[in-house]
Amino acid sequence: MAGAATLSTAKIRPGYQVPYAAAVREGAGIPTMAVGAILEPRQAGGDPAGRGCGSDRLGRQLMAEPHWLYRAAQELGLDNPHAVLSKYYSFYLERRAGVLER
Repeated sequence: MAGAATLSTAKIRPGYQVPYAAAVREGAGIPTMAVGAILEPRQAGGDPAGRGCGSDRLGRQLMAEPHWLYRAAQELGLDNPHAVLSKYYSFYLERRAGVLER
C-alpha cells in the first residue's frame, strides 16, 4: 500500500510490554497496564524499584500456572504469602509448611 506507515514490531519476550506501559505512565502521568508474557513476579508491578507498569493482566499466565500469585507472594517476600489464597487453601498450606522438614 503506497504511503502507508511502516509499523515496527517488538520482539516478544517475557514482560516485553511492561517498559512501554511504564514509559507512558511516567511521560503522560496516566494510569497504565501491561498484558502479554508477564511470566515472573518482578516483570509485573511487584518490581521493588517501582519500574512496573502500574497494573498487570495475567490471564493467560494464570491459566498456565494457577498458583502464580502464591509463587509471586513468596518470591517477592510478602510477610504472609498464604494471604493471597482462599482460606481453604491457605489453611492447608500453612499447616503443611509448619511440619515439612527442609
